[in-house]
Amino acid sequence: MLVGGLSLSVLSLTELVRDDPVVVAAPWGANLPVLVIPKSVPVAVPTRLVFPGAGLDVRVQVDKTPPGGVIKPPSYTDVYWIEAYGKPGTNADNTVYIAGHSSPDHSVVFDALLETDGSPRDLAGEELTLNTPSGSLVYRIDGAARRYDKNALANDPEIWKIVPGRLLLVTCDQEIEGRNTVFFATLQGASS
Repeated sequence: MLVGGLSLSVLSLTELVRDDPVVVAAPWGANLPVLVIPKSVPVAVPTRLVFPGAGLDVRVQVDKTPPGGVIKPPSYTDVYWIEAYGKPGTNADNTVYIAGHSSPDHSVVFDALLETDGSPRDLAGEELTLNTPSGSLVYRIDGAARRYDKNALANDPEIWKIVPGRLLLVTCDQEIEGRNTVFFATLQGASS
């Protein structure tokens, strides 16, 4: 449904929460952004991460690290959703964090996010999907990844800011134990 032009329709709340995406545009050619409201997918525990641009299709396990704790995924082959923060969904109330190990020999799960020299891959604009029992959520990588010392990561307010619709992919580098690489992504759409 497109709203705009000379006859501006008024959308009811019922229309905004139906299953089809709704596109809302500025009337009369105003220079305002177009807002797409994605299909509603309730928050749920993620079960799979599919990231074609990085060659990833992996299951998501639950990590019970408490808020403020040290994130250290227990396995090298799976990625972990950090339970203490946000669940993915179109009605999320916090940032979603997915963590996984990376290593210099490229034998673990998040090596796919790094170049052979260990630097972050340029994945800006790439889309990834988090699958949940409620549906699938599509996120887009916002820009270049950022590198953090583990101590700086733990205390960086930008990392831990509550931003509904935001996903952070956090690597735990095994070569340099004190380093993390973080990819920021924003929710683009959803389907059930």
